[in-house]
Amino acid sequence: LKSLSFKPCLGRLQEMKALARFDFKAQEPGELDLVKGEEYTVLSTDPSGWWTAMNDAGEVGLVMSNFLEIIDE
Repeated sequence: LKSLSFKPCLGRLQEMKALARFDFKAQEPGELDLVKGEEYTVLSTDPSGWWTAMNDAGEVGLVMSNFLEIIDE
């Protein structure tokens, strides 16, 4: 993966919650597997579309933003 610079989530003080819209199997080191319907915490976003997310097990990695649906709390 290319080196990306990340920004805090849309200037929010806390992370965003998101649901995986699709299953995704990491293709490269640093990417995070997604399981459709599971909840993830978005830690940072980037205009490239690669976001940093964390799963319930505390694993952190890059995911494509179009694979996630932000949920309101």
